Amino acid sequence: MDEIQTEYKGNKLKYDEYNEEWVAKIDESEIRDRSLTKLKEYIDNLEKKNFKRVPVLINKGYSSGLKKGEITSVDEKGDFWVTDENKRREKFYDTTTEILLDNENNQSLLAEINILKGRAKQIDEEINKVKDGFERFKG
Repeated sequence: MDEIQTEYKGNKLKYDEYNEEWVAKIDESEIRDRSLTKLKEYIDNLEKKNFKRVPVLINKGYSSGLKKGEITSVDEKGDFWVTDENKRREKFYDTTTEILLDNENNQSLLAEINILKGRAKQIDEEINKVKDGFERFKG
């Protein structure tokens, strides 16, 4: 009889007809389960455990500013889970949020932006002082 097998995320899964269960060889170990779905879930959970968390800065919008967080996992569609600095976990879709790496380069650029924003505020204040000198129409 032909052997029943499939592949899932780089792992070969074979059906053991004698024991009526699926078998996956992962890192020299055999993982067995009667359910192919549960065996795939086991592989998914292994990937999650092996995922190295990535420190990030989350920008949900112009008014909310940047918040520190960590990407804790990424799914097969490219959506990802982030735990923020308040330990809230949230799913993000890669097109709805700007995620910046929390690294030295980006921190330096953010500091530069803050300096420029400070200068812009000073210039706005100076412009408003000049505007106070306008002669206005009084009807």
